[in-house]
Amino acid sequence: MPNPKRRMSNSRTDKRRAQFNARTKPATMITCPNCGAITMMHRACYNCGYYRGRIVAKKQASAAE
Repeated sequence: MPNPKRRMSNSRTDKRRAQFNARTKPATMITCPNCGAITMMHRACYNCGYYRGRIVAKKQASAAE
């Protein structure tokens, strides 16, 4: 039975576990309190650009306009 040759550090173990958890757990989605669009938690709203009651990203004009 093969055994590890060297001990794996805590940071390497945590990095490996973080990648596994990021892939298996679905992203938490919320509704934007400003515009009501569905966005990911802890991210600026893609629709209106607001995060925590402040505008942090300007909305870009589409090419059709």
